[in-house]
Amino acid sequence: MNLEIFKEPEYIQYIKTLKKEDWSKLTDLIPEIENTTDFELPIDHTKRPDYDENTFYIPSFYDAEIVDRFREIFINLNLQLDFNWPVMDKETRIISNLDKYLDSLDLLTICKLLTEVIRCDRFCDGFLASQFQNGRVLLLLKKLKSLTTS
Repeated sequence: MNLEIFKEPEYIQYIKTLKKEDWSKLTDLIPEIENTTDFELPIDHTKRPDYDENTFYIPSFYDAEIVDRFREIFINLNLQLDFNWPVMDKETRIISNLDKYLDSLDLLTICKLLTEVIRCDRFCDGFLASQFQNGRVLLLLKKLKSLTTS
C-alpha cells in the first residue's frame, strides 16, 4: 500500500474518489464503539518478568483494541491530512465544543478533526483514547456516516 499524506487541494480530490464501502470501514466500528466502556486499559506491572514488589511503578495504560483498529483503518484509507491542525483548533475549539458545531461539519472538517486527534495522541499519550471515552470520536463517526451514506 502506498500511503501519501495529502495537502488540502489534493486531499479534497482524493476523498471524492472514496466509495461508500471505503467509508464504511470506519463507520462500521460505530456499534462496537457504542458497546465499549473502557478505551484505555491499565498495564499490570505485576505480570512483568522483571517485576519487583519493592519498586514503584508509575501507572501506565495502553489503548483498547478498537482504538488501535480505528487508527489503523484511518491511516490505511490514507485519510491523514497535512494541515496546520494546532492553529485550526486553537482558533475554533471545534473538538472541545463538538455539540455546538456538529450539525455544520462537512466531510473535510470531520477528516481534519480525526487527523487532529490522531496526531495529538502522538504528542500526548492517551489523547485518542480520551476522545473515544468522552464520545467525540463516536459523534464524528456518526456524522461521517450520515454524510457518506446519503
